[in-house]
Amino acid sequence: VAYGGPEYAIGQFMATFYHRMPMIDPNTVAAGIGYYTDGSYTVCCVDMRNDWQWNNDTATKVVVYPSDNTFDVPNGFQNERPNPIPDSIEFAGYPITLQFFKMGSIKNVQALLTDSKGRKVECILSTPDAPLTDFPQANQVCIIPLHSLQYNTTET
Repeated sequence: VAYGGPEYAIGQFMATFYHRMPMIDPNTVAAGIGYYTDGSYTVCCVDMRNDWQWNNDTATKVVVYPSDNTFDVPNGFQNERPNPIPDSIEFAGYPITLQFFKMGSIKNVQALLTDSKGRKVECILSTPDAPLTDFPQANQVCIIPLHSLQYNTTET
């Protein structure tokens, strides 16, 4: 559920970790979007349906978002529940997610994010073997910069 129209809701969900995952999952086969507005506020509900069919095609997929050379990426994380962001961080950056569909465990993940000058960007990392919350994340990795990212810059 988001408090805004459908386009706003999708943008908000994509700026999170847990709510983004079903939207970019290759096993998602249907989506339902409904909203109500009365002129002073709008409420939108998005529901995704996944067919968890683990086959050879799916097992080789890795979905990275945002993908390489993506432009006009928002710069901030949208709060969600459960919230993977520690309370001490006021404005986190846009999350980078990797979704692995291979059966088995993803372990000992390390990640490095750098700015356009090659400087390290401080991040928190949520991995299957070291999740930031107790919410199930399967074989998904999330890299969250500790500060909002700058517009018109490139991170690697």
